Amino acid sequence: MTLAFAHVDMLLRTKWRPFQINYLHTPKDQEPERIMNKTVTKADIAKNICAQSDMKQQHAKKKLDIMLTLMKDALKNDKEMLLSGFGKFEAFTKKNRKGRNPQTGEEIVLDSHDVLAFRISRKFKAAMNPEGKK
Repeated sequence: MTLAFAHVDMLLRTKWRPFQINYLHTPKDQEPERIMNKTVTKADIAKNICAQSDMKQQHAKKKLDIMLTLMKDALKNDKEMLLSGFGKFEAFTKKNRKGRNPQTGEEIVLDSHDVLAFRISRKFKAAMNPEGKK
């Protein structure tokens, strides 16, 4: 089962509009390193939601937490979540495998564990690489 972003929007009952985080969209003459060093946090997202709507920041943080909880539950239960125009999250279990202790050289068995993978959508990939760079 997939969870579409529009359904999350309906559940949150907000006037959701796509937003831009201003410091990610810097003019071309500025250094790309400045962009790469900034990590977008939940607080940054909540502030941008507030800036583009009439919501208070505490209310925006609660809505964001609800949305993230829905996303986590979808991945735990369904193992797959699709956000149209953004990408697809998939959770899967890696099997047991043989490994080697690098210090001693002893062979060991690495236990199975869950892994989360993200695959970017074609539209988002095209927006990230407008000149067709791969």
